[in-house]
Amino acid sequence: MKGRISKIGSYAISSSIRDQHQQQPCISCTTFNILAPIYKRLSHKDQSLRESDNRAYWLGRNHRILDWLLYERSSIICLQEFWVGNEELVNLYEKRLGDAGYLSYKLGRTNNRGDGLLTAVHKDYFRVVNSRDLLFNDCGDRVAQLLHVELVPPYSQYDAHQEVLIVNTHLLFPHDSTLSIVRLQQVYKILQYVESYQKEVNLSPMPIILCGDWNGSKRGHVYKFLRSQGFVSSYDTAHRYTDSDAHKWVSHRNHRGNICAVDFIWLLNPNRYRKLLKTSWSEAVFGMFRYLLRRASLTAEDAFAFLKTDNDGDHITFMGFCETLRQLNLTGHCNGLTTKEIKDLWIQADIDGNGLLDYKEFQQRIWNQTWSEQRDAEDGEAKGNQEQTVGFSVKNAVLFPPEVEKGMWPENYSLSDHARLTVVFSPIRMPCSQLVNFPIIASVDFQMDMANFSIPYSTSLLLLLLLVIASSVNGGDQEYSHQLLTEALGDKDWLVSVRRQIHENPELLFELHKTSALIRRELDELGVSYSYPVAKTGIVAQIGSGYPPVVALRADMDALPLQELVEWDHKSKIDGKMHACGHDSHTTMLLGAAKLLSKRKHKLNGTVRLLFQPAEEGGAGALHMIKEGALGDSEAIFGMHVHTGLPTGELATISGPAMASTSIFSVRVSGILPASSETYACVDPVLAASSTILALQLIVSREVDPLLSHVLSVTFMKSGGSEFDVIPAYVEFGGTLRSLTTDGMNLLIKRLKEVVEGEAEVHRCKVDIDMHEDDHPMYPATVNDHNLHEYAEKVLKLLLGPEKVKPGGKVMAGEDFAFYQQKIPGYYLGIGIRNKEIGSVHSVHSPYFFLDENVLPIGSASFAALAEMYLQEHQNQTKSGD
Repeated sequence: MKGRISKIGSYAISSSIRDQHQQQPCISCTTFNILAPIYKRLSHKDQSLRESDNRAYWLGRNHRILDWLLYERSSIICLQEFWVGNEELVNLYEKRLGDAGYLSYKLGRTNNRGDGLLTAVHKDYFRVVNSRDLLFNDCGDRVAQLLHVELVPPYSQYDAHQEVLIVNTHLLFPHDSTLSIVRLQQVYKILQYVESYQKEVNLSPMPIILCGDWNGSKRGHVYKFLRSQGFVSSYDTAHRYTDSDAHKWVSHRNHRGNICAVDFIWLLNPNRYRKLLKTSWSEAVFGMFRYLLRRASLTAEDAFAFLKTDNDGDHITFMGFCETLRQLNLTGHCNGLTTKEIKDLWIQADIDGNGLLDYKEFQQRIWNQTWSEQRDAEDGEAKGNQEQTVGFSVKNAVLFPPEVEKGMWPENYSLSDHARLTVVFSPIRMPCSQLVNFPIIASVDFQMDMANFSIPYSTSLLLLLLLVIASSVNGGDQEYSHQLLTEALGDKDWLVSVRRQIHENPELLFELHKTSALIRRELDELGVSYSYPVAKTGIVAQIGSGYPPVVALRADMDALPLQELVEWDHKSKIDGKMHACGHDSHTTMLLGAAKLLSKRKHKLNGTVRLLFQPAEEGGAGALHMIKEGALGDSEAIFGMHVHTGLPTGELATISGPAMASTSIFSVRVSGILPASSETYACVDPVLAASSTILALQLIVSREVDPLLSHVLSVTFMKSGGSEFDVIPAYVEFGGTLRSLTTDGMNLLIKRLKEVVEGEAEVHRCKVDIDMHEDDHPMYPATVNDHNLHEYAEKVLKLLLGPEKVKPGGKVMAGEDFAFYQQKIPGYYLGIGIRNKEIGSVHSVHSPYFFLDENVLPIGSASFAALAEMYLQEHQNQTKSGD
């Protein structure tokens, strides 16, 4: 079969060609930074003149780019600096690529500047199994895409289900030396994420292709880090280049006029030896460490003395180690190493684990690292009679324009400031390495996942510290907590995606059809059984043995009738509706708990019921859920609510009364209407209503204990007319009642009716009182069970650390979770989302309410831990009782 022939290479560059000698089908991959029009300067003299200001320029250039891409027809196309913020350009690429048979996926950078990534795969060669987005949300606001694809015949000739992982990314450009460590961290996060995904979906070793603008030289730390993990540069492999050939090709001319090689297509075959990722990471950082020391012309002895700082002994202390990192500018600023990374480095360096580094350890782990380098050389590929698998051989690699292959940059090249790199791969059989190791490592991309905001360093550090705290305590429960939190953090991308889908499509009260459908789809994916509909659009899922003990977890799903005023990529798409109370996050956390618990379903010592409830915002959805049997045989129930007064990651717990009993009322006072000049003959509803409102204020101030919390507020008043000289036929007023006890609420309601009716009689008016029992029934007080309070504090301190669990305060807001507590013991807690750096500070029910999405995995793990450990404790009690 003959394929399209590109003019840019010495022989065919096409995904459809066959090797002329072997008759093997080939696939190809192109990576190309196409320079977003918002960055392309039209004049060197006037730097403010950008191509984005001239539609004809950017449209024509991108048509030419597409012409080249479609002429070449690579199986995989990875583009960087794609202008995702321009709808016309996005539609152009999607239309032309789609018409040519490509499936395309785009992802914007998290700073909302407008550019991002586009990855496309041709349907003739691949079936897409899954796609994931990775958002770093560091100072570089960079992102990456992961595509899990399966080759289709005839390209899957060796294996009917030959799979490949493709990553497209654009790393940070190191404008100053402090950013070099950030770029290295970004690569580390990508590899962590790939490992986590492989473990999550239980993948066998397979080829991994990393494409993109890596913004790092062939002599740099990123290059060496990837090679230490078994990756090879496809272009260098095709041309048999070594490190000494770095000058022979370039791929980018930057804004300073410098040319360098930064665009790579990396290949990791399943027969390649991969050392433990954390080990490679430590060696890469130590390589940077060593480079900085040697750049200062220090010998090994001088460097060792430098690390000892003021220590008189013949060793390096942890404090001296940290101080050296600070002096080398690797820590002490927002872009530096995190506390956990520093601790991991120290553990790698401290070979004997005595808490000190002697000169031998310094030489072996920091200064020379000879063992690792020799090991790479000796064990680069798997040997022996291992299981066979399929990988790729590099058939050819070509750069365009051709001058860059000789280390030069043509002045007349205008498509981009980057060269286009295309590589042809041929599937081959190879032994599967038995040394590949996928340890349990959580993806550390603690992202804020939204276009207008970047996650602050402090929140990333908080989440890392949670892991450190959880892992620093010995014992089975602590190990369980650490594993649970790690798994939840690994689900962060999925959680954020689910929450944003719900947030973009808010629904009110019981009309939660889209929300409910989304939840059911996710439960189906997880293999979790459920009952639907319950209370019109509610869902009750169940995980575990099906036998007692039974514990329930509850999340509310409905939104509020508010117009969202926060401008970000995932704001509400429905005018006048908004998730301003965080119910979208509650639902997501419960789904996250479902995922965690479903992985442990065979270990659960009982049954967990997951209640996805509609209509908390005034519709008493909990009451309807109870009437339709949602609780089943549950012995206890837990719920939580986001809390803007607490920093993200902290929890508020309280025993006894926690939230108020609430009710609303409206009153209609009707009078008798004479002529306005005969006021002596009228029954004036304005006067009667005014007197009544004043009298109602005496109930709280004169009739109830001032040490108990009660509220009676009249919040509106209106009349049946608007004439200046006519007394209206009626006056209406209404408001809210609140009390921290249900008995207190019953007293307020009783006295409200007595005062209103008494004042009406005094003023000879007719009065109608509506307590809205049908559409907005009274909510009881939320009162937390004391035994569950002690249990919850124990579990949550174990999970997150004692300092993250704070005493909560009583609030006068209402919550229909109280209906569950009237049936069985229940516990309701607050989970912090306050983060000033991203604007997560506004109270619930505000149109400016904004959520720190880093709370999602913490809430999921908290839900799951409360349920699973409850079953364990109560199963043990049951056995003891027997």
